[in-house]
Amino acid sequence: MPRKKTEEIQEYKQTSTAGKAFRFLTSSPVLLLIFLIAAITVIVWQWGNIVNWYQVNVFTLFGWGILLLLGVAVTIVTLIFRRQLYLLKDDWNRWLSGLVFILLVWGIISYFPGRGVLTAISLGGKFGLGILGGTNVDAVGILRLLGLLILGVFFISPRVFIRSVRNVWSWLVNQMKSPGNKPVKPVQHGYTGQTYSPASTLPAQTFMKKEIPRKTVTRDDDEPALLELKSGKGKEKPKAEQSLEKVDSTPALSDVQDDPQQAAQDVWKKYGESPNAIQIDGWKLPPIDILDLAPPVQFSQADNNERARLIEEALSSYGVEAKVVQINAGPTVTQFGIEPGWDRKTREVKEKDKDGKVIVRVEEVSRTRVKVDRIASLQNDL
Repeated sequence: MPRKKTEEIQEYKQTSTAGKAFRFLTSSPVLLLIFLIAAITVIVWQWGNIVNWYQVNVFTLFGWGILLLLGVAVTIVTLIFRRQLYLLKDDWNRWLSGLVFILLVWGIISYFPGRGVLTAISLGGKFGLGILGGTNVDAVGILRLLGLLILGVFFISPRVFIRSVRNVWSWLVNQMKSPGNKPVKPVQHGYTGQTYSPASTLPAQTFMKKEIPRKTVTRDDDEPALLELKSGKGKEKPKAEQSLEKVDSTPALSDVQDDPQQAAQDVWKKYGESPNAIQIDGWKLPPIDILDLAPPVQFSQADNNERARLIEEALSSYGVEAKVVQINAGPTVTQFGIEPGWDRKTREVKEKDKDGKVIVRVEEVSRTRVKVDRIASLQNDL
């Protein structure tokens, strides 16, 4: 029974006019409006005291540097509303460099005298004078500002700054060295470049020429003729065939390919005694004709597309996003034009659904173009 009465009372409050008025007065927009009206009333009523307190305490302490503080506050509030506070962690060095430059500007405006309540101080207030060291006329303040400038540049890119300092220091050290301390490089007349010692060579292997038995016969017209010997017997060829045929005693390659020594002797017989043979340091170089020409390889468009796909997969395996956008097929070299992709930074966002289950989704934070140097460093692996 008590529970039923409680439900009836709540239902009565919801349906009555007084209940509706109470809900309206306790809603968020009405409460916010009441708070604004009360705040404006207090500010207008105590405006003189507020201005006096601001000038004596706040403006005297910060001076016109309070505008810099307002800029910092607006930036932080903007990051909070856009849910990008993670940028303070990712780019901490850039934000720290920004704060250092704010202090630098604050110290610079503290060199100028102020007006009104700032007449005896400076435009930067007491805090600005503290940046300069308590006064705005000595050289200590200039040195402090110079230190803030160097510190701000350092935080922008520490590695580049350290590398630049090393290069400048090395250059100064080299400039301070006297010319007499530099080692004199010996001059080699008649030859430029690195010298090499002669390589040790092995004595050339000589091949004995195999004598082929030939038989000379005398014809009626007293003209010698050559006969081929088969099984110890020869048969004379006609004169017309002997004048046109070229006698070649080198056996076929298929007959001697099982015997390397015999093959070498045959090559020597055919090319070693040629009058056109080139001789260098006692070595006779065989002609290029003894080499077999490799058949030219031609890639079709489908083959080039497959090679482009393999290049993209190889770059992807190294974590580099890229795409082949152009293929220039040539007779000996095929060029592939690669378009750099994106380096994406992501973060995991955990949320709860209506049932209270945690859902993890990946959100892209930022992306930048892949540097060409990363692709060029992998060209030997493609």
